[in-house]
Amino acid sequence: MKKINYERIYFNPEIKKDAKLIENCYQLMFSTYLDYLIKVQRKSAIFTEFLDKMGAGYKESHQPAGIVRDFVFGMTDDYCLSQAALFGCKIPTKK
Repeated sequence: MKKINYERIYFNPEIKKDAKLIENCYQLMFSTYLDYLIKVQRKSAIFTEFLDKMGAGYKESHQPAGIVRDFVFGMTDDYCLSQAALFGCKIPTKK
């Protein structure tokens, strides 16, 4: 099973062709959400969909970059793609 995963997923050139698009989008989302967090833009999804639902001590016990990391990397694929589209990222088509 592990060999099949590597052949069909991890090393599949068809899947990897959009890697740079995805990397650029993650960078844009990360920097934008970090800016929203620092500027306390409470209507941003990082607040409404994440921080406002966290316990009182979470923000105090995490650095801003860690909070953004937790938010972005905790997104489902579909939610991440919808957020990326809001930022104007070129979205690869899901197959």
